[in-house]
Amino acid sequence: MNEPPLAITLNLCLCHGCGLACDMQGNPQRCVRCGAPLMNTRILLVLWMLLLTGCVSGPRPEVVAPGTWRQVDRAILAASQDATEQASHFARDAMQEWREQVYQRTEAEFIPWFSSYRARQWLSVKLSWYRLGAADEEQVVDRLAFYLQQQYRKRVLVPVARETDPVRIRERTTRFYLWLMGELLARIPARHGVPAEQFERRLEAIPAITLAPPPNRNASLGQLIRTERLDRLPAYRALAAHVHSARRRRALVRRCRHCVGGDAGLPPADGRTGHQRRGERGVGHDRPGGCGAVPGCDGRDGAGARKRPGGVGSPVA
Repeated sequence: MNEPPLAITLNLCLCHGCGLACDMQGNPQRCVRCGAPLMNTRILLVLWMLLLTGCVSGPRPEVVAPGTWRQVDRAILAASQDATEQASHFARDAMQEWREQVYQRTEAEFIPWFSSYRARQWLSVKLSWYRLGAADEEQVVDRLAFYLQQQYRKRVLVPVARETDPVRIRERTTRFYLWLMGELLARIPARHGVPAEQFERRLEAIPAITLAPPPNRNASLGQLIRTERLDRLPAYRALAAHVHSARRRRALVRRCRHCVGGDAGLPPADGRTGHQRRGERGVGHDRPGGCGAVPGCDGRDGAGARKRPGGVGSPVA
């Protein structure tokens, strides 16, 4: 059975006044029976479609001139330079404070220990022990220098690191730089009349960390500024690991140079200890077997007088 035709196909319209159908041929404005105003449904449908189209399309995005974007890019560069300069001052002040703590603890803890009679006696025992299994005198000196480095780390660097150290200073400096960069960048859109959404897309297009592959080892400037915790950003973790591995490689190179005759093993804060180690290179001029590496290891004090026997002393390591 065929369905009944629709009123719109028959060009009919229902009058809201009398409730009867009206013939819409000729587009009458009022009902011929009650005189109520009539509205063509096709016109209503067209108006409804236009309204929906306007809601879906929304306002057109604002077009920013290329010259404005060049000014924005120069402002971003200036903000980066400003943040870098202030972060450098922040890092220098923090590192100076760390150095002062290291120097103070070196003078208060390491040098008195190294200059003490018991330490000299214990170092002479260590030196004799190293000579038993060493192939040459250079190996003895290197093993003694490594032992002194361990003592310096335990007595100076580790206690100071409980308050601050270069790694934590680097992390604080990075957070300070990103915070300051975010504050400076937030002023740029209003200053140059750029929509915030387009400015955010501009920041997303600026690479800040590029260590790919994989892709998550890359990060944009916008990502770094928005991230509240850097340790949760894969690209930043990869960068920190890269810096740490590079630092270990440099330390290995310095140690290899020391093994072939350099003198970079002991921290420069202890000048007297470094002077004693440089004297180790002249071992054998007047005392055979390398006893000159540590003053007093052959039973003489610094003036050359013979010490009383029986005073090797207990280990102080």
